[in-house]
Amino acid sequence: MSIIPINRVEHVDKGWIPPKNLAFAKSISMVPVGVPEFSRLAMGVPILLVKVKEEFYFVAVMGLETNKNLLVTHDGSWLGNYIPAVFRSSPFSLMLDEEGNSVLCLDDSLTKIVANEDGERFFDDNGQLSKKLAETM
Repeated sequence: MSIIPINRVEHVDKGWIPPKNLAFAKSISMVPVGVPEFSRLAMGVPILLVKVKEEFYFVAVMGLETNKNLLVTHDGSWLGNYIPAVFRSSPFSLMLDEEGNSVLCLDDSLTKIVANEDGERFFDDNGQLSKKLAETM
């Protein structure tokens, strides 16, 4: 797995292939969640506060065993009522650069970068996030 920063210069004529289902999440038993998601998640899964190094994070528990998500079927369908944002935004994430600015990144273990005509575009003709990428994020 490598995380690739996406930018308007290198990726102006590139795109990605969106996941067809949530099969990539079958082995993820806990995911970070934001407070705005609590009301949608709390009726279906436990939410825990965990400490990683010196920071605390909220996570949703999707399985009782490591590497097993009980809410994803063998064919990648979701069994719950609400899909956590971290799964909906996949294969993208936001990372911080050295100056503390958010940078859009792509996990290339979940998809590959392709030519615009072979997938969904990263950017539109005006250099703004494409509609599909804006919806995903």
